[in-house]
Amino acid sequence: VASGVRVKRVERGGVEEIVTAGTIVVAAGAIESARLLLLSGDGFNPGGNVGKNLWFSLYVDVNGWFPKATSPEVMTGSPFIHRSLMVGGALRPEEQQALGVDRAGMLDLLWQHDNPIHRAERLAIEGGGTLWGRALKERIKTAFTEGRSMLCEGFGESIPHAGAAIDLDPATKDQHGLPVARLTYAHHPRDRKIAEHLAKTGLTVLKEMGAQNTFVRVGIGETLILQGGTTRFGNDAKDSVTSPEGLVHGMKNVYVTDGGVLPSSMTAPGTLTIVANALRVADGIIKKVRAKATP
Repeated sequence: VASGVRVKRVERGGVEEIVTAGTIVVAAGAIESARLLLLSGDGFNPGGNVGKNLWFSLYVDVNGWFPKATSPEVMTGSPFIHRSLMVGGALRPEEQQALGVDRAGMLDLLWQHDNPIHRAERLAIEGGGTLWGRALKERIKTAFTEGRSMLCEGFGESIPHAGAAIDLDPATKDQHGLPVARLTYAHHPRDRKIAEHLAKTGLTVLKEMGAQNTFVRVGIGETLILQGGTTRFGNDAKDSVTSPEGLVHGMKNVYVTDGGVLPSSMTAPGTLTIVANALRVADGIIKKVRAKATP
């Protein structure tokens, strides 16, 4: 049983205090939550799995251009485009056989972000190299006045493997003198198959919609804010960190509620799944506390 959390009060000059609690919830993201557990000692890592099985959501970015000369409607207002395709990552049997995977990912269609600084920065580096001066001004003018750019984002499942994990850095410390998280990350060979399929499908979709100048901006990447796996849940400490209820194995009152508990990145952005799971764990905590309080 954990009795509390040791904290440093920044507003009090870094004075250390112990904040006691009957229930402790760790929710600092898959990287920092794993780091906190590793810093807390072996008792918080009974199976030695904290930090292993790291994943980031597999990401692909395909672009297409709709000139106002042929698609004038794109310049007036914001036509509803934000649509998802291939939800669930489903593949036809022949695609499964050709790719050697059971599922791939989903595509999300959306207009290029309207923030002018974001768009200008992106235009400066698209296509390799860096534009500046008159060439950049002309590209920006065209992009802002002669049409609109559509994105077809792909989100694929990234499965855990031995080449993706975090541990405590033996050399680098944070401002408090504690080891920072050290990331080891490489794509599984399966990732490239899925990324190539998503990019190829995205190009086909945009061309069928009438887009011009279609190209793959990101062939294989990661959505770093969608992270998990490092405290994944399971029934046994030998291959997981937390129970299905969110409890750290071997502990009676320490829970993890962020994306670290999810075993894989699934085939879609996991934000709402992370939220839903946190609410599920919170509901279990409330029921447990109320049951103890009932005479």
